[in-house]
Order: sequence, then C-alpha cells, then structure tokens
Amino acid sequence: PVSLTSARGVLRCIRVEPANPPPGVGTLTTPVVISANTSSVNAVFDPLTAGTTVLGMGRALPPDVIDNAMVAERTGLTEDWIVQRTGIQERRCAAPGVRPSLLAAQAAAEAMKEAGVKPDELGFILCTTLTPDTPVPATACWIQAEIGANRVPAIDLNAACSGFLYGWKIAD
Repeated sequence: PVSLTSARGVLRCIRVEPANPPPGVGTLTTPVVISANTSSVNAVFDPLTAGTTVLGMGRALPPDVIDNAMVAERTGLTEDWIVQRTGIQERRCAAPGVRPSLLAAQAAAEAMKEAGVKPDELGFILCTTLTPDTPVPATACWIQAEIGANRVPAIDLNAACSGFLYGWKIAD
C-alpha cells in the first residue's frame, strides 16, 4: 500500500506494511493523505511498530519569505524571542490567488514521480488542513482534479495540529 501525505506544500510518499520499523519511524507532521489501491491496508498506526518508509518526497513552497525580523518589527518582539519560543526561523506566504490545493498538488506530483506512483494508482485522497481552498467542495477535491486522480474518493478532515495523525489512522 502507498500513502502520500502533504502539508504546507510538503508532500511525503510513505509505505504502510506490517513490519518492524527502526525507532523513530512515524514522526512525520504533515496533513494531506493520498493512498494507493490495495486490499491489505489493515495496519494500525503506532510510531514504534508501524512499518512506514518514505518512498518519495515533494514540496512546493511559495517564494515570498517572511522572516523573524519582519515579525519582530510588527510585534515589538525580538527575533531571538520568537525563535526561542516557537523554533520558527521564517514563514512562507503564497501570492494572492495561489490556493493551498495548488501547492499540495505540485508537491504530490513531485512525490508521486519520485515514488513511481501514478494518479490512477491512488485509492484515496484525504486532506487535513485548517486553511481550505473552499468549504465546499473539499480541498482534497481540488487536489484530486489538479493531479488527475479523477476516479479517487477525496475528502477533508479538520483536526488542527493532530490532523496528520488522524489522517494516517484513517488511511490505515
């Protein structure tokens, strides 16, 4: 079975199989899950026992950077204060009209290419995001159309920061 997960323009292609993975597997923190057709996706997600390996990765980052100097100037905080409390060095900002689904689709295409997975081999698209393109149709449907996976079910799941974990469990 193949699953693709995406968030904020980063997409990882992962394999779920019953195996003993190395320690630390399953620490991905991203939101869109696309899984390939299979009759044996019955794995239970546990970071220590899930047989998850990265097959391919893709990303799509908007070019506009908002660094901590800009945030500090606007908020009256220092750059060091921001990094110490958030760990964030910079943020990316999409231009007007660039929808989250476009970034996710670009990342998905790159990850699928690296993993050797074609859109017609996918079985499910699950997008977990707090920044949907539109309330209806689901952002997953926009991703579905962009990558050409027209016969694949596509839904959104709103679960905030834990969305990736919920998405992974649903994909399993």
